[in-house]
Amino acid sequence: MTVLACVLSCHLINENDDDDDDEYSRCCNNLVSFYQEDLSIDIVGEVQQFQIYIHSKYEGKKTDFTHAEFYDIIVQDQIRSVFPNHFLTLHIAKDTR
Repeated sequence: MTVLACVLSCHLINENDDDDDDEYSRCCNNLVSFYQEDLSIDIVGEVQQFQIYIHSKYEGKKTDFTHAEFYDIIVQDQIRSVFPNHFLTLHIAKDTR
């Protein structure tokens, strides 16, 4: 899997798909390995917490977000320091498209 594919799959929010948890963790770990000076291994838990934040904020209203929209939510809600790894990977995804 390419680095960009890992960046993008690391941000998929699908609370009903437990089968992909191993693939999700593997992909995030590969991403951390590739960007080891920039990201920490905490990204897996951080992305999961971001999923909870999004589901809580939108309470079932909108669930289909683009990566650019996730990025904008973090910036607009001023939560970059809460999700630093997630913000950085979204920034990478945004810049590589």
